[in-house]
Amino acid sequence: MLLGLSLVGWCSFCGIQVNCDSSKVDATLNNMRTVETGLKLFAMKKGRYPMTQDGLAVLVQARILDRTPKDAWGNEFTFISDGKAYAIVSFGADGGPGGKEAEADLVAVGQTLQ
Repeated sequence: MLLGLSLVGWCSFCGIQVNCDSSKVDATLNNMRTVETGLKLFAMKKGRYPMTQDGLAVLVQARILDRTPKDAWGNEFTFISDGKAYAIVSFGADGGPGGKEAEADLVAVGQTLQ
């Protein structure tokens, strides 16, 4: 599943989407970067990323983030992790998988810890 998400994320980050609300996409990407920074700090402390079932709320519980960031459309990010690698997903303006332009998915995939 992570491979498929990484391809979607690569397309989204490389600007293949057109005519979408770029300010909301930019805000969402900034929030995703904040989450990624929090995940890296968590991994430095714990030696692993949080698991899917922990959710991103664990970053607030661990006092790494003040609040769990959402995408620019007010939706919570979907977080998938096995503790070694992760994916953060925004399903865009429509809040559902797939879509084009503002409804397109944005995905950040984290590297594998060794």
